Amino acid sequence: MTWTELIAQATDPLQSQYVLDAALAAVATARSAAVDAVIAAAVPTPLGLCALLDAHGIPVPADFVAVVSEHVESPPSDELRPMPQDLRLARQSGL
Repeated sequence: MTWTELIAQATDPLQSQYVLDAALAAVATARSAAVDAVIAAAVPTPLGLCALLDAHGIPVPADFVAVVSEHVESPPSDELRPMPQDLRLARQSGL
């Protein structure tokens, strides 16, 4: 599996963030002057970063694919705690 395929399969924000974190770790581990130069020239989007890793042959760690697809899930929305700004807005609107 490629980085581009992996980011495309990320179905929620937590999975996308997890892939992005792993991609950034891969950039640091690769120590590639070519990759660093492209990133320094223009900060890529997550998809662009994944495409860059693929273009430079930086592999996705084998065990990482399973982690993203099986272990990173968003909690059900009814279990999310409101953020402070949500509470402030609710108080202002009288809810």
